Amino acid sequence: MPGFSTNKRFNHFPVCCVALLCFALTVSGCGSSAESHEDEHDQHHEHLEHFVPAHKPKDFAELVDQLALRLPQLGSTDASDNRANARHELADIIGWIPELAADSELKKADFEIAVATVSRFSKAFDATASAAKATSVNPAVFEPLIEELRQLVPKSQVQADQM
Repeated sequence: MPGFSTNKRFNHFPVCCVALLCFALTVSGCGSSAESHEDEHDQHHEHLEHFVPAHKPKDFAELVDQLALRLPQLGSTDASDNRANARHELADIIGWIPELAADSELKKADFEIAVATVSRFSKAFDATASAAKATSVNPAVFEPLIEELRQLVPKSQVQADQM
């Protein structure tokens, strides 16, 4: 057989180099390491975790003030887009009641009152949303609920004599 070496010794060096090179490229990837991908992923989540909507109240007292202010104004918004946005923001604020109540100084019993008020608020709010004429909101429906939350505001704040 011409061109075939009878030398039983086979030179493995070039084959091993090619195999090692393929392995190194496979492990390292194409320009991005797994760590840099994880860093990008963490930065994305970090950005999402720190996003706070502009309409989110800073504390429980401000939440109650926002409810008292926004509910009567809800029916007075002119464009349907503005009305839909106002309803959405108001629904968000209602949804934040448990979170902001929990972040406050409310005792367990008062916290439970606030959470119970949320379900009544949601039912009343949903009933007005599903009404045929959802352009107006009857403040009389919400006033007792706002007043119930308003009575919890002093209990939600750090008292000066406790400091």
